[in-house]
Amino acid sequence: MGDSVGGVIECRCRNVPVGLGEPVFDRLEADLAKAMLSLPATKGFEIGSGFAGTLLKGSQHNDVFLREASRIRTATNNSGGVQGGISNGEEIVFRVAFKPTATILQSQKTVDVSGAETELLARGRHDPCVVPRAVVTYEIEGLETDDEEEGDDDTGLLPEEPFFIRDRSGRREKELPDFREYLPPGN
Repeated sequence: MGDSVGGVIECRCRNVPVGLGEPVFDRLEADLAKAMLSLPATKGFEIGSGFAGTLLKGSQHNDVFLREASRIRTATNNSGGVQGGISNGEEIVFRVAFKPTATILQSQKTVDVSGAETELLARGRHDPCVVPRAVVTYEIEGLETDDEEEGDDDTGLLPEEPFFIRDRSGRREKELPDFREYLPPGN
């Protein structure tokens, strides 16, 4: 009681055009990581297979290109839609990790400005988990990179389905409200 928890948000961007990003300094995954990690309480970022990809061999991890109807695509998406810093036309998939909020409604040991031991007891209303609020913030962050033409979203950064908080197995746990209702008019 009175404690906090962290969590992970997974973001999927569909219909992203091929060729976004640069191979060296403005790599797409680096720009995404900077944007996502710039917001409070974030502690981790991974794209595609992420850290789990370190357990695979190159022959297992490589995304093989193939022709599907009139489109060239990959058989798998371990790269998360970004190869060599550039979008490859597949769904961009990344995850952002959030730490538990530090302000909890339990007494915590600390020191004062002179270094003397004391205890801190927070008061008031504090979120036990920032993840539900973060989903809205991250989606608005994504909107800021979209074309400014009203109603035009050919970037694939807006969702085709509602947002869900997912448990560790990937099952949908809770549907979140459509964030667009929180945007100012004209966005």
